[in-house]
Amino acid sequence: MRSVVCAIIVLTACALCSVATAQDHALGLRLGLNYSILEQPADEPGDTTFMAGTAFTGVGLAVGLTYEWRGLHPLSLETGLVYSHSTANGFQIAGNQQREAEFQADVVRVPLWVKYELDFGPVRGVLGFGPELLFGLTSAAEVREVNVPAADAAFLTTTSVTTMHLTG
Repeated sequence: MRSVVCAIIVLTACALCSVATAQDHALGLRLGLNYSILEQPADEPGDTTFMAGTAFTGVGLAVGLTYEWRGLHPLSLETGLVYSHSTANGFQIAGNQQREAEFQADVVRVPLWVKYELDFGPVRGVLGFGPELLFGLTSAAEVREVNVPAADAAFLTTTSVTTMHLTG
């Protein structure tokens, strides 16, 4: 645990600076933390959704290297290699029966973004849009059940996949 905390501190310090290799090129570090909320769906028990009617929440971490080409100001192109770890927890209670689930996923993301720099004097911002390849490394799920009959027990499998998402 101590090594993880030290790594986060070092990466945070490094994320505050980027190394410019030339005026139009930049290498950098990306560090991100998030908290996700997957709202309660409108599905009913018996639907194919796992734990129908359950909302999930969790935290995530992203760490990686980025490369940006800024040759067409205010447009730039960015790519990189980013490792992401995400978790989500949810629970379902029906009478004296309770089911809790925790999901974890580890992926490597390769963003291919077009970015537009907004300059409002002392305030600057960036809008980015583009595809992002996701390579599934591992995923896991743990389901804990209390007072749930074996016939009603949840069946859950996870499979690593490679996919492409559009992000912005």
